[in-house]
Amino acid sequence: MKDGDTWYYLEASGAMKASQWFKVSDKWYYVNGSGALAVNTTVDGYGVNANGEWVN
Repeated sequence: MKDGDTWYYLEASGAMKASQWFKVSDKWYYVNGSGALAVNTTVDGYGVNANGEWVN
């Protein structure tokens, strides 16, 4: 789900993901405590790019 420039991801139950890493099509993403996708930052020592994808 997108709100403005921010992406949010929902569980199959409809609950919003928050404070967790998750995998989609062999790519890892992180959502923060408010449920927003982390982009262009470092989370737990791992970088994420502008698409929110974990990068080595």
